Amino acid sequence: LWQQHSQSVSPIQLYSLEFTAITYKHITLPYIYTIIELIFLH
Repeated sequence: LWQQHSQSVSPIQLYSLEFTAITYKHITLPYIYTIIELIFLH
């Protein structure tokens, strides 16, 4: 049972990493670019 449980966790962890990468790409990077633009404009 424990082995089956750990095997079923792995795809969820991979999905979580993928989701984090997508979130980082679409939210964090534009946010950083906005800050950089504000610094250069002022």
